[in-house]
Amino acid sequence: MIKQKNKIYASVNHKDLLSSNEFTHEEVFGHLNEEHFSGEDAAMYLEISLPTLRRYVSAEKIKPTKTIGRSQLFSAKDLRQLKQKMA
Repeated sequence: MIKQKNKIYASVNHKDLLSSNEFTHEEVFGHLNEEHFSGEDAAMYLEISLPTLRRYVSAEKIKPTKTIGRSQLFSAKDLRQLKQKMA
């Protein structure tokens, strides 16, 4: 799953794709709607560092949907909403 996400990130972050309006968010990330992102994947999606993501959690800008041990997982929906607010 992580390899698939990395391929998606690489294709979305390609400058030619960013300059064109050929793909909607739903077309690129629609299949991930029910997925949970690790902190590292969430930070990558938001284009911020992991420490910044942790500060957002502390400031309650985003809440993890699941916690497994010390690992926090974030829903795609919550990440999408935060990314829209950041834009």
